Amino acid sequence: MKMNYGIPGLSSFASKTFNLRNIDDRLVELNGSPRWQIFPELSSKFNELSLDEKSEIYHFGSSVAKKNIATLLQIAYDAGKIEEEEFIKITGIVPTRPKIYTGPNLFSSI
Repeated sequence: MKMNYGIPGLSSFASKTFNLRNIDDRLVELNGSPRWQIFPELSSKFNELSLDEKSEIYHFGSSVAKKNIATLLQIAYDAGKIEEEEFIKITGIVPTRPKIYTGPNLFSSI
């Protein structure tokens, strides 16, 4: 699964509907609907991958896995979940900020 898709397990794709009104009614206007699908397991499953596993997928996985892991790494970097040093160790390139995620930095105490 990891080397084919860049995702550690099917449970990563468990989704649930989130009500944007819980955050801000302006988001409902932007989205056109109060409902938004989120994938809460994706972040935790991605974090379960070691630096070596992420690097292996990035360099030796299928083309789909490489694209997916690159996207997840960029989003994690944009959101402040991984440091530039980790990004460079995995990919060998200096990231650009922000590239995909342009919201507030989401730092975790974990």
